[in-house]
Amino acid sequence: MASGNATVKNVISGDTVLLVGGAPAGQKPPEMQISLTGVRAPRLAIPGGEDEPFAFEAKEYLRKMIIGKPVAFKITGDRNNRQFGSITFEGADLAETMATAGYVRADGDDAMQALTEAAQAAKQGMFQPVTATAVRKIATSDNFDLPGFASKFEGRKLNALVEYVMHAGCVKVLIMPQGKSSTYISAVVFMTGIVAPKVKGRSADGSEQAEPYAHEAKHFLELRCLGREVELRLEGTDQYGNLFGTIYHPKGLIVHHLLMEGFCKISEQSAKKMEEPAKLRECMKKAQAAKKRIWQNHVVTEVTGEKEYMAKVIEVSSGDCIIVKPLNQTEEKRLYLASLRAPKLARRPDAQDDPWAFEAYEFCRKKLAGKKVKVVIDFQRPPFETATGNAPPPSDASGNMHYATLFYEGGKSNLNIDLVKQGLVALQYHRAEDDRADCYDDMIEAEKLAKDKKAGIHSLKDPPVHRVINLLGPNNSSRAKSFTESMKRSGQMDCIVEHVFNAGRFKLRVPSQNAQVSFALAGVKAPATARPGRPGNDEPYSHESTAWARELVMQRDGVACVVYQSDKGGNFIGQLLVRNESSKWVDYAELMLAEGCGHTQDFSLQGMANANTLIAIEKKAQEAKKGQWAHREAVQTEVEESVAESLGVVAISHVENAALFYVQRASLEAKLTDLMGKIAAAEGSCGDASTATRGNVVLAQFSADGCWYRAKVENKLIGGKGKGLFIDFGN
Repeated sequence: MASGNATVKNVISGDTVLLVGGAPAGQKPPEMQISLTGVRAPRLAIPGGEDEPFAFEAKEYLRKMIIGKPVAFKITGDRNNRQFGSITFEGADLAETMATAGYVRADGDDAMQALTEAAQAAKQGMFQPVTATAVRKIATSDNFDLPGFASKFEGRKLNALVEYVMHAGCVKVLIMPQGKSSTYISAVVFMTGIVAPKVKGRSADGSEQAEPYAHEAKHFLELRCLGREVELRLEGTDQYGNLFGTIYHPKGLIVHHLLMEGFCKISEQSAKKMEEPAKLRECMKKAQAAKKRIWQNHVVTEVTGEKEYMAKVIEVSSGDCIIVKPLNQTEEKRLYLASLRAPKLARRPDAQDDPWAFEAYEFCRKKLAGKKVKVVIDFQRPPFETATGNAPPPSDASGNMHYATLFYEGGKSNLNIDLVKQGLVALQYHRAEDDRADCYDDMIEAEKLAKDKKAGIHSLKDPPVHRVINLLGPNNSSRAKSFTESMKRSGQMDCIVEHVFNAGRFKLRVPSQNAQVSFALAGVKAPATARPGRPGNDEPYSHESTAWARELVMQRDGVACVVYQSDKGGNFIGQLLVRNESSKWVDYAELMLAEGCGHTQDFSLQGMANANTLIAIEKKAQEAKKGQWAHREAVQTEVEESVAESLGVVAISHVENAALFYVQRASLEAKLTDLMGKIAAAEGSCGDASTATRGNVVLAQFSADGCWYRAKVENKLIGGKGKGLFIDFGN
């Protein structure tokens, strides 16, 4: 007969136990169920039945003694598909121990009969007087309002006994009587917060269909919980009436151990009901990092560069995209708020913002623009293509997007959580294995609050509508002209700089006029960058001066404008004012000139009250070689040398004004004379030029001398007449 050593995995009744042997990792260990020879314990109830008196007490006496402990066993025979044998625990025969305690009767064994009679005489165990508590009252889902019970005790911890493990995510428990009740409740409980591998039954050919690691995960849970007393925290039922709960093992939450060993994934929906859902993610991350079991092929995404740093907010692009400049760097960096999705702002004049997009943008702008924040990078990933096929701009040179959590107001406030709490953004739901914000579980709670309050995007009311008058660009120049007098009369108006074209030209939103305008500074000019999609080069110091302006005024409160006039292109021209640290208004143009980020323009300075002040500030910056003036002399010398080399000796042919004149190169004088002779010879033999359009080169008669010259048409010809430029002379 078989014999050996094993561990008690479970106690079935007062005379039957389940033993388990050892096995290599990943393999199912051998199990054996043995009933004690020569004795018989009171029988536990089958479903729908009733215990024999003291049956549960007998089982509990044996369970508390040997569960999880090593024993020695010897098989002595079998009967009716049951194996019988002896089990020795700590040198004592279990059958004799149970008989002495009075929890079994002798079954054809004389030695056991003597022990039974002694226990009976002492009225021990099952030989006590039978009372109402000697037989358990068991409630099940068939005869008991389990959802009602779960609702009553939701969030409370109850004492329970794990009777069976269906799989690593589902157990059958016996909940102990509560208060004055004597009723035990038998229920199937699903583990809150996890999705575990399952055995799905058998296929048509009889082979078992099990998900990877299903058996190993089940065995892991059985060794730690089966037959053990645990605390069960009830966490409600789902729509199908399934009971959910958390099992508290003496060494912690059992789901934490299952996750850390890589047996299961997080269930986002049920995890919300737990006490500390954030710890689930910590446990799963450990398994992912170690590539345990279901995560053996998982690719751990590492954050390159600094994970945490301080930065200054330069621009709010939308409710979930912020541009910052790290305090220890000079380059700006685009960040995306982790695990959030904000309503989209319209990027075209003919498009409409998504509902609540403007509110999300304004919340971020007012809280962050120009302020210092703490940046925590939660994860990075390559850009993904959108529905239009265009990928969002990356955050670094390697092309990755940085997803972050931002802390503002000295690190006391979490922007991601605050946006969710206000109902201004939607929480992005992830798969269990996806990266996410470290504060994701707090964001889930914030979203619950927003939904309960029906805040923002969760409101049942119609969203606010924002209509801003667009006065931008040449197409709106006539409309802009009609606003000029009104804006001039308004004097100083608060405004928001929504875009910096260069340090002297901006896109402004003027709330008092409910308008967006293109605004240029009067009396000064800043270096300009090349316009996208058009030929041309950046002017010296254009990028540096633009960056300086962005950092100073972009989207800040405390900026105002004064309109002097508008030009034919629809641009408003005037003064920009900035409130300094002392809350006093200062002229932005003065600050710009002092930093060497621009220069004065003589023709537009005329009539300005502070013209002399601007000139003096510019001169001081030149002498100190601030900003563009540090490179101006070298650039000017290079230009002069280049012009001298390319043009040589010239003759001035026409003067437009002090800053614009035309020249003829002496080296080409002979060619020009020859060309003039050919034109004179061709007089009267040319075709009709009345159909010429703008940009065409034609022969035109100069009224002063009656001669014909080459000319470039500059506007539409009417009756063969129009405006043109004599390209060989410049007039």
